[in-house]
Amino acid sequence: AMAVTSFCEAIPANSEYAEAYGFRAAANYALADPTAAVADYSTAVYMSPDYELAYFSSCALFYEIGELASAMDDFEQTIALQPNYVQAHDYLGLTHAAMTDHEAALVSYETALSLDAEYAPAYMHRGASLLQMKAYDAAIAPLSSAIALDKKYTEAYINLGAAYYHLGTFPAALNNLN
Repeated sequence: AMAVTSFCEAIPANSEYAEAYGFRAAANYALADPTAAVADYSTAVYMSPDYELAYFSSCALFYEIGELASAMDDFEQTIALQPNYVQAHDYLGLTHAAMTDHEAALVSYETALSLDAEYAPAYMHRGASLLQMKAYDAAIAPLSSAIALDKKYTEAYINLGAAYYHLGTFPAALNNLN
């Protein structure tokens, strides 16, 4: 609450400082006020149309609160501003997956991985989409890659265990789930 109060006091001193709105948006979201966060991100983007972090934060927020069409629009704008933004491509994939378009999600994850071959979340999300598509064999490689890059990636272990389970490889499934 103190952070929001401080930003509220600072903004009138320089109302055209887009980053202040971005920071206040993040603070509002942390305080479970997504409506205020969306309003502040929108103001930040309006004031500084090339502020890709505000676009990305806005679309991530839209994704988290389930406003997938708005998330999709902002992810595409973020990528237009910064084509090499790995996390934006990954989140765009998550948004496609949430809309059950796993083929498009896979394209986004592949783009993220082409930009950063060591970005474990894109491997994990790729594997999760392949699981949803019932491509259990194909899911093993990206999930294993996610684990190789991040030994504590619990979600990747769970998904890898699920892939092995669906393939009937129960000892491997138990190994990953334990």
